[in-house]
Amino acid sequence: MNKKILSLSSLLLLTFSMVLISPVESKILANSLLEMDVFHAPESDDPTASLYKEWHYFNIIDEEQELSFITTFMLNGNVNDPTMSAAVNLVSYNTPAGNDTKMDAYSINKARWSNTSPNVTIGKSKVTLKNDGYHVHTISRDGTTEFNAVYKPEVEPSSIWTVPFPEIPYRVMNWFVAASKVNVNGTLTVNKGADDEKTYVLENVRGYHDHNWGRWLWSDDIGWDWAQASSRKNDNENSTGKYSISLGHMTNNDHTIPKSTILEIWENEEIMTTFKDNEVKIIHESTTTLPNMPNNPYPTVNVIKAKSGGDKLNIRFTTEQVTPIMLPLQPEGVNGYRIIWELVGKYEVNGIINKQKVNFETNGYMEYVGELLMLP
Repeated sequence: MNKKILSLSSLLLLTFSMVLISPVESKILANSLLEMDVFHAPESDDPTASLYKEWHYFNIIDEEQELSFITTFMLNGNVNDPTMSAAVNLVSYNTPAGNDTKMDAYSINKARWSNTSPNVTIGKSKVTLKNDGYHVHTISRDGTTEFNAVYKPEVEPSSIWTVPFPEIPYRVMNWFVAASKVNVNGTLTVNKGADDEKTYVLENVRGYHDHNWGRWLWSDDIGWDWAQASSRKNDNENSTGKYSISLGHMTNNDHTIPKSTILEIWENEEIMTTFKDNEVKIIHESTTTLPNMPNNPYPTVNVIKAKSGGDKLNIRFTTEQVTPIMLPLQPEGVNGYRIIWELVGKYEVNGIINKQKVNFETNGYMEYVGELLMLP
């Protein structure tokens, strides 16, 4: 198991060219993503601005080249005050050439975003939605990791899932799966500038994009399970297949109190069915720890069971790679870290939806946010 620890729209619609795109692309780009995937930065007079957090998340997985990659573009805090906010760009990869994770924080003055589009720039990294999909270019501050790719959505987006936390004033989290299944083409370069520099060419690999925003502190009593995978065409082709799934499960820190849950499965372009709350059960069947963090377990086997009427789904995820992302809580007056466990592994999915059998195996992602790592 590989282990790596890190501390610390309307305008576009008017300019659409006469590019030949499929009906689902046209519908997604023109009618949904330009309206739903925008940023929600607070106004200068917003009393909850200090609690603001928002990010784009993109990933890929390429079994043929044995690589996985994630990047996030994050705004944090009162973006109207450079002393009370930051912009963060994260890149993390697992490849045959090695593994690395970098989380680069910039002054908010080094960021540009729009409350009317998905476009965002942080440092030298940026996301731009164009006719053919999301153009994602991200480069680590030290220049050693560079990713340049086009994400072409192949399915309709989800609805926006909103989870309030009434026990904590002003807290709310929103999640939007812009594309549970994406066709990605581009390049990933690691160890750039070194003797062992390696560039991977990405041709029709599977990807995913979602978007989170809301008002909360990382030191709050919150936790979550997130899961995402899409099937391959068949066992011999590394490209998108028929199905994709996504899970959002909000809890408290120790995962003993569920707050809200949503599990969706897509067939081809459309959402096949949605399971919510008590219709979904998440079981952390086995867990383990890293040697230097013995009190902070993460799941090695997760089981997701869902049932609603005649529809039922059983999902088993086995962790194969783990990357702890450690977010410092010192800015919030707490001596410790919030650990976000990024997991890559094997999915086994089977069930019956709309009287139709669903059965496939694939590789995908899972994320686990549990108890805080407190320092003395």
